[in-house]
Amino acid sequence: MTIKNQFMKFFQLKIAAIGLIMLMAVKGYGQQNIKIFGTLTDSLAHQPISFATVALINQQTKAPVKGIQTDTSGNFVLENVPAGTFTVRISFVGYNDIFKENILINAATGNLNLGALPMTASKNNSLKEVIITAKKSALKNVDGKKVFAVEQSLVSKGGNAADLLQNIPTLQIDGNGNVSLRGSTGVKVLVDGKPSVIANGDITQLLQSIPAGTIESIDVIANPPAKYDAEGEGIINIILKKNSRPGFNGSVDLAGGTRDNYNGSASVSYQSGKINL
Repeated sequence: MTIKNQFMKFFQLKIAAIGLIMLMAVKGYGQQNIKIFGTLTDSLAHQPISFATVALINQQTKAPVKGIQTDTSGNFVLENVPAGTFTVRISFVGYNDIFKENILINAATGNLNLGALPMTASKNNSLKEVIITAKKSALKNVDGKKVFAVEQSLVSKGGNAADLLQNIPTLQIDGNGNVSLRGSTGVKVLVDGKPSVIANGDITQLLQSIPAGTIESIDVIANPPAKYDAEGEGIINIILKKNSRPGFNGSVDLAGGTRDNYNGSASVSYQSGKINL
């Protein structure tokens, strides 16, 4: 074997060795498990924040590369991170997002420990008090009688008992103030279950003298039981609010016609506690 052949063989072996070394280096780099890890805590309570979202984003393309959630101790580990420049974004409900930008990852940098990352609560995301309200049904059936809830009617803010009765189904009041139930005028009007002596028992003046704001509810009984000893076709029982003090109430009626036909009437009542005058 000539010197030239020996040199060529040595050169080929050297090239093969260098190629093998480079292949092993590239293979070794591809198998590297580069990690980015850290711990998430509350900035005030210093307690770990669990189940927060940690996202690894390519800083150039803005495309997400990897994602994970923190464990119950607030720890997170992003494994098998490729080489490149990244942004780590951490988010959780009720907290301001954390951004870690310009993170360079390659074989030289190796693993990256972000350490303890405090999250601050967001003022804009604080939950406000929630109040749930519900209104009672305006009209319901209770033990064979219809109960009208006065507070559900706009008339309860003003007006009198006669105005309220006009808004109750099955009840009618004519122009003279006469009350009828299902077409029958034989209706008995009670106040707290008893006949009232206000206006000498005149139903029209009685209804006009009771302010709507003092009434709790109105019961309409089409078929009165025996305890009411009803002589008519039905009962209207006006339930007043407890401890109400209506005070003075009154009404004035004026009428006029042709041929100097004029007349008028007035009534005044006073209630204080259990006294009606």
